[in-house]
Amino acid sequence: MSTEVKQWPQWPYYVVFKDEKDFFKIGGRSKYMWVDLPNYIYEIAASTLYKISNKASTFEEAYNLAKEEIKKLNEDFKKAEFDFVSFQIRKSMFGKKPKINLIINVNPSKFEQYLEKLSSSKITLNKKYSFITSSRLYLITLFMRSPELVSEFMNSQKVIKVFVQRDLEAALSILGELKVRLSNIQNLAEIKYRKRFIPFFYYFLPETIANISSCILLIKNGLATAVYREFRRILEIVSYSVFLDNLLRNTISMLKKADYDLLEDYTNHIFGYSERHYKILMDIKEKDAKGSVANLREFEDKLKPIVEDILTYTKLCGKSVSKRRVFKTIREQVSFPLFYYAFGVPIEYINEDNKELFQYLAIDAEKLYELSLRNLIKILISIQNKTAPSQKDVRLSELILDKIRGKSCEIVAPALHPAFLYQYSGKLLGANITGPYRDYSTFIHLYPNTTQILPFSSILEYKVLRNEVEKFSSLLNEIISKYSSKIFLL
Repeated sequence: MSTEVKQWPQWPYYVVFKDEKDFFKIGGRSKYMWVDLPNYIYEIAASTLYKISNKASTFEEAYNLAKEEIKKLNEDFKKAEFDFVSFQIRKSMFGKKPKINLIINVNPSKFEQYLEKLSSSKITLNKKYSFITSSRLYLITLFMRSPELVSEFMNSQKVIKVFVQRDLEAALSILGELKVRLSNIQNLAEIKYRKRFIPFFYYFLPETIANISSCILLIKNGLATAVYREFRRILEIVSYSVFLDNLLRNTISMLKKADYDLLEDYTNHIFGYSERHYKILMDIKEKDAKGSVANLREFEDKLKPIVEDILTYTKLCGKSVSKRRVFKTIREQVSFPLFYYAFGVPIEYINEDNKELFQYLAIDAEKLYELSLRNLIKILISIQNKTAPSQKDVRLSELILDKIRGKSCEIVAPALHPAFLYQYSGKLLGANITGPYRDYSTFIHLYPNTTQILPFSSILEYKVLRNEVEKFSSLLNEIISKYSSKIFLL
């Protein structure tokens, strides 16, 4: 084992052990709390000795009972995951009054194995941080009571930083490689798309690269919880890019190169929203047109009438098509025009006081009709594995569009919730974006179990961070690869 173990980081134990009969005290180095040592260990020791104090009438009786009970506890620890810790009972005959010292011994090698196993387990990130918090939550209270301990703890921080150096270097190396890959993609994009439409993924690349750079600086400064906020932002950006670029790719497939200028008309409408636009739209709760798409379920609920019509039609045509396949095909092949046509919000649903805010963002539904029809026909023949549409296919597509939009009117694009974007993009790419996004969302607000308190105040935290960096990098690389094969070549 390395020499750092001999200097295992520790800070003053913040729980005062009270013994009514004054038999016991925490002795020697056990007065200090080892970093990340579970509070359960202290609690069970205190509870055991408290019961003995109530039961024993003499010093010797308390000592003998304590020896017996502590032996049982040590046997329990060996059977459980806490085999790295053991208790000792020792008489202290110095001073005016004899005491029974509780000594807490920690095996550094086994303790490190415990932390390593815990950091890489399948326990949720939120749950892992509940363990971290339990060992450092009261540092602030402790420092408020004893300000002189702050300088002592700063020395412990240095030792912790040395101890987790390998974890830090591993995390920084992974993020460095990720940054290089994204930077190379950006450099190639500047050449490839110089005189063409620009996919949104490339548009957001500079910010994503800057977010990764921020993560590197945050790790170097010991602000682990802030890294997860950056990860969440990156997943939000990537999910938005995947959604928009899928619509873009499907729109381009229906346009001639001479008509590519029309793309700006579509992208500007959905990209021109401020927070105020979103708030206004999310307040709209009409029966036939909500102002926003909250999640993938709402997206599919809106499509159900279309799906049912297609299923009825294919059944009449003697073809067996599953509902799942119809939803999947629409998700994969929907274009900007059809998305606006199906999910757009009629301008009349917007309050008169707010209509001016949307006047340059509204689209004439009639202008969307032709490309929406073309898109729906393409989806219909794809579902049927046909190469060309029949007149019946065209007629069904016309009926569906007429049903969606009963009369022509101006519409505005709906507000898109982050949940919809990461669920949609994850489903499209076959990647689990939802789980990590939710994990990282915990760190947006100030909760006890997501509070940093002090940098480098937990060994477990940086072992967890290394594992999360590995998982995040793997997910982002997976998204990039699948985006390149399914949407636009990177």
